[in-house]
Amino acid sequence: MGEIGVLENDHGGPVVVALDPDSATVLVKAGDVADGSELAFLIEQGRAVEVERGTTVRVLGTASHGRVVHVRIIAGPWESRKVWLPARWVR
Repeated sequence: MGEIGVLENDHGGPVVVALDPDSATVLVKAGDVADGSELAFLIEQGRAVEVERGTTVRVLGTASHGRVVHVRIIAGPWESRKVWLPARWVR
């Protein structure tokens, strides 16, 4: 906790982050090669947003046996927003 990291993914482009831990679980299951419709559905339902790759975050905690991480965005348009995402997307 408290570590600084940046958001990355293996497929390039924006990183989808969840606004709640349940939605983050969907991201973990979907993986980096998720069907775009799953991600679009989360965004459409207001359960996730896209942030730029390389966005700086501070780690607040983990869940789901370390597979999900809770972070605060500390730079960019979503600054101060707390979000959840797969731990492997924070470097």
